[in-house]
Amino acid sequence: MSGRVLVATAALLATGLPAVAQTSVRLRFAPQRGVAMQRVFQTHTRLSLPAQDAGVMQVREVGYVGGATQSMLGRRRQESVVHVNLDSLRSRMREAGGPWREVRMAGLDSVWMQVTLDEQMHVLRQAAATAGLGRDLLLQLLTGAPGLVVPARPVRRGEQWRAELDVGLGDVALGAPASGPERLSVRATVVVDSIVARSHDTLAYLSLRGPVEPRGVSAPGGRTLRYAGGMTGGVVWSTGWGGVVSTAIRFELRIDAPAAPGDRTTRPVTIETTIRHAVVP
Repeated sequence: MSGRVLVATAALLATGLPAVAQTSVRLRFAPQRGVAMQRVFQTHTRLSLPAQDAGVMQVREVGYVGGATQSMLGRRRQESVVHVNLDSLRSRMREAGGPWREVRMAGLDSVWMQVTLDEQMHVLRQAAATAGLGRDLLLQLLTGAPGLVVPARPVRRGEQWRAELDVGLGDVALGAPASGPERLSVRATVVVDSIVARSHDTLAYLSLRGPVEPRGVSAPGGRTLRYAGGMTGGVVWSTGWGGVVSTAIRFELRIDAPAAPGDRTTRPVTIETTIRHAVVP
């Protein structure tokens, strides 16, 4: 190798920029104790449901934006105890493309969650000051997607595994049939798209895709609600931070609800939700 090539290679390595993709990496959930991670997030939901007039759809949009702090409380026997606190949350809503209006959220100073997870991100224990939206949102920020787990073995580019993701409808499904389930499962396939080594850590880019389960749910009154849809998205894992540092997920759901038992005419409700979040250095 010539001296000029050696000098160029040394200069590239000295900059700390990614030079080559790492062949494999172990994704181990292990946040550093005493290091607080600031997370910012935004969500957008578009809900379409039949209006009183036949053939007319009513559209509602809801958006959230805010920040949260993640702190590592302790580690024992490959288990991490993590506290996540909601620092701020703003909400707004609009109907049928009209003007946005702010929605006040009460009790933000008491929204927190304490979770114990193992190195593969199995949730072993959890306690929360609130249920529904607050709990689902904080767990989403911590794990990237509730139910997402990583293999114990090192993974390579192109490797894939299955994960049972948990979707809480809650406030996200504003206006959806109240007699339906509060939670659904997504049988997702997780794929390692790429692995990039950096000077201080290694990043693994993961993609997620899967259908909604179950397809049909019995509701009170002899009705059957039909669910269809799925989730797509991506997650960035950092070995330096010891967990997920960025998420972009899109969730689409269609609910067909008959007006009465045995009625073949259904009132379809569609829900489209996009969730983005990232760690602020």
